[in-house]
Amino acid sequence: MKDPTEKIVVLSIACIVAIVIIVGITALAVRNPMAVPKGTDGQAYRTAISTEDSCKDTDGKDFQTEGMVSGFKDGKHFRENDVCINDAIVKEFFCVEGSAYEYVNCKASYGKDCIAGKCG
Repeated sequence: MKDPTEKIVVLSIACIVAIVIIVGITALAVRNPMAVPKGTDGQAYRTAISTEDSCKDTDGKDFQTEGMVSGFKDGKHFRENDVCINDAIVKEFFCVEGSAYEYVNCKASYGKDCIAGKCG
């Protein structure tokens, strides 16, 4: 394909084939209602994000594991990482009616320093 016209023709054909495939898939989805995912009630799934109060803790209040809590409280999203206040104290976040935290002295409780949000 040394002729530039041949390259243009080949690219044009490739574009037309791609458009035909896209149009065909779209038409199939429109004609076939089974192609739209539905819940057990027969209604199409919705992708709404729930902002109901919730809380998830990745380490389950484990002072020797760096973790994080996240969720929603009063319609607002929150996210908190366990963090060392200094070389002895960890601020451990956990879930109790939303998010709560507790300070733990790693040296007194575990004989270890606080490193990267955990007694370690």
